[in-house]
Amino acid sequence: MLASEMKAFKGLGWQAEWDIESIVHNGEYGDERTVFRGVQKVCGACLSPSADTRARSCLRATSPLCRASGQIQTQAYWDLAYPPVASPPTASLDAMIQTVRPLLVEAVRLRLRADVPLVVYLSGGINSSSIAGIATHLLREQDPNAKLTTFTLAYIVAAGGAHGGASLRKVDATEALLVRALEEAVWHSEQPHATFHGAGKLLLSRAVRDAGFKVVLSGEGSDEIFAGYPWFPLDYLQSADPAAMALGIPLPSADERTEYTRRW
Repeated sequence: MLASEMKAFKGLGWQAEWDIESIVHNGEYGDERTVFRGVQKVCGACLSPSADTRARSCLRATSPLCRASGQIQTQAYWDLAYPPVASPPTASLDAMIQTVRPLLVEAVRLRLRADVPLVVYLSGGINSSSIAGIATHLLREQDPNAKLTTFTLAYIVAAGGAHGGASLRKVDATEALLVRALEEAVWHSEQPHATFHGAGKLLLSRAVRDAGFKVVLSGEGSDEIFAGYPWFPLDYLQSADPAAMALGIPLPSADERTEYTRRW
């Protein structure tokens, strides 16, 4: 059985059963497993035959003579290779920094190609504020009076809300509203929620939909690219970083790495 959501299997007689081992070992986030026994995801970032490559995958089904007796194979359709950790950098630190801005601006420019009005989710952090500022700048290249609309949860101090004269719409996010939205957020995502992040995004999405907007830009994904999550430093400090050393970046000693890891 194949479906974009597990709940679709129920209509085909499937009986859900918890996969305790997957739940305990975080299989929902770490590999192709789900919280249910016997249900797997199409791998989104599996290791390819090359150990240095992470591959996006798809399923290829073959059925001889159009009978339901063929095979299903997982195939990589896109991958991204990373250099070995110890490889010397091919660019200077300044060059890397100067490269980020034009890439970010171009990424926002491409996503402004919409035939309907769009908005930006604003958290008050540097990620979403950067997106909002760049989007405003690009829109005003075409129309000097353009005004961007942003949405933020009411408990967030949106420092960048008024950046460039953006219109800020606050969405109520009381404890009662978040608790009420949590069950529906789990139902839609079909995975465990350790925080109320999903519930908050559900409240934001409802507000955007009710306001008549269909396209949203956000700062999501920045923490993955720029190592913003708190557990990244722990991984970083597990071993020496020859690449960073070659760039002249001050690094902790082996004793300091050990002490930092112990405290974590």
